[in-house]
Parts: sequence; C-alpha cells; structure tokens
Amino acid sequence: MKIFKKTSPKGGFTLVETLVVLTAIGVVAALVIPAIVSDTQKQRLIAALQKSNAVLTSVAYHAQAKNLRMEDWNYNADSETFAKEYIMPFVNTLKECGTNSDECFAKSYTYRDGSDATSVISEDHYKATLADGASLAIKSGGCTDANPSICASFIVDTNGTEGPNQWGKDVFEFQILGGLHAIVPEGTFESYDDATKKWVFKEADKVTEDCLAKGTSCAAKIISDGWEMNYQ
Repeated sequence: MKIFKKTSPKGGFTLVETLVVLTAIGVVAALVIPAIVSDTQKQRLIAALQKSNAVLTSVAYHAQAKNLRMEDWNYNADSETFAKEYIMPFVNTLKECGTNSDECFAKSYTYRDGSDATSVISEDHYKATLADGASLAIKSGGCTDANPSICASFIVDTNGTEGPNQWGKDVFEFQILGGLHAIVPEGTFESYDDATKKWVFKEADKVTEDCLAKGTSCAAKIISDGWEMNYQ
C-alpha cells in the first residue's frame, strides 16, 4: 500500500515583497552612502592639510639648524629671492615654477562663497609643487619687530591641481608674523597689541565666521577644532 506524504509549499518571498525590500535598501543606501563619501573626502582633505602644516612647521626647525633664524630673515626681499633663500632649501619639491609660470597650480580657484579667487595666486608669489603633490605659493611681505605685521604669506593647495580648488576645502593660507617668528595658519591671530608686545588670538566665533564666509581662516578653525572639518 502506498503512503502519500503531505508536503507543505516551499516558503519564499513574493515578487511584491522582494521589490519592497529592494526599495527599502535603495532608500537607506541613498541616505547613508553620500554621508560616508563626504566623510571620507573630509578625512582625505584633513590628512593632506596635516601633511602641509607639518612641512611648513618643519621649515623653521631646519632653518634654525642651519643658523638661519627666522628673526634674521630678510622679509623685504622679493618673493623669489625670499623663497629660494629661506623656504625651498628645506622642502622637498617636484618642480619649481617661479613667479611667472602657473603650471604648479590649477587654472581657476574660488572662495567658499563661490566668488573667484584665481587672481589671489599672482606673479607676486613664488610657486612650486612639493614632493607629496601639494602646490605652494610664497609671498614676502616685509615687516619689522618694531612694527609687527605680516612678514610672509603662504597659499597651499594640499592636493595640487586636483579639485575642488576652493578655499577651505583643499586650499589654505599660512603666515609668518613679525615678532612671532613662526609659520601659523592665517586667522590664528587678530592683531598685535603694542602695550603687551604680543599678538592677540582671534576669537573662535570670528575664526568660524571668516572660514564659513570665504574660507580664509579654515586652517585655523580645523586645527582648533581638533583636526575636524566641522562644516560642509
């Protein structure tokens, strides 16, 4: 006698259920992936800024070792003479473009507000491409310890000609200030106090305001925020 075993229908998702699941996955991915990509880009840009900051910080150390104290530098020299004498011997470069060539930098730049910043990197700057791919522009400004001001300024495109070529994203500014004898992020200090003979730190709110407006103080903000890019 044959015994027939009752079987249950195989379990599984219907087409409608599968489409619902796939749609849900797509929605989650659309929300999460852009945030992950944005965070990854920020971390990459911060790492590049850290490297550029370390390069500039090391300049003073190596110059000091060669008995070229920053207080003795000739800040009244033209940018090319200044760069070749005090900066270029202490950084590793792939190429030096000088003051006339634009090959070391991208063709156009913008501030954070979208306004054009291309002309900021001008023939007044001595330009070079560093070994890590960053672009560096150097401009001497002239200053004295008796009347401290900006002795020299530096513009760094941390990833060279690669985009976005925007202040506060991959482009940052640094300065040498009279009486301070150090290379610091632009926006670190507000002014010089003649009474105390010291530079006055810029208020944190003002640093943030300048960074969010045009991006000119963003290196100072990122560093003061513990190497976090807390802005879009």
